[in-house]
Amino acid sequence: QDTHLQACLAVRQLSLTPKCRFQFVEMKGLQPLLALADSESIEVQRELAAALRNLSLSEQNKISIVRHNGMDVLIKFAHSLDVEIAHQSCGVLANLAEALENQGPMIETGLLQHLK
Repeated sequence: QDTHLQACLAVRQLSLTPKCRFQFVEMKGLQPLLALADSESIEVQRELAAALRNLSLSEQNKISIVRHNGMDVLIKFAHSLDVEIAHQSCGVLANLAEALENQGPMIETGLLQHLK
């Protein structure tokens, strides 16, 4: 668990810069990062949600997150009893919705029903 937490913390910090955001996804880091959503650790989930929020600030990453089934993770996190996880995941979903290409898939998944 500690390794997973440290990985999420590192991605969160690295993804503060646009170049690193792009490179992380370009080098296929998104799928392993999303796999950490299955962690039972609240700390890992918090840092994962924050890392995804930073990554979602990049236009290309917004599309990549949706294409890599990131919405499933974000919907799950939006229902979290942990306020920080829910807050961060809703922020990511808001960022993803800014990309026109994502709006159709987001509606098709029934995302709006989860945000009521």
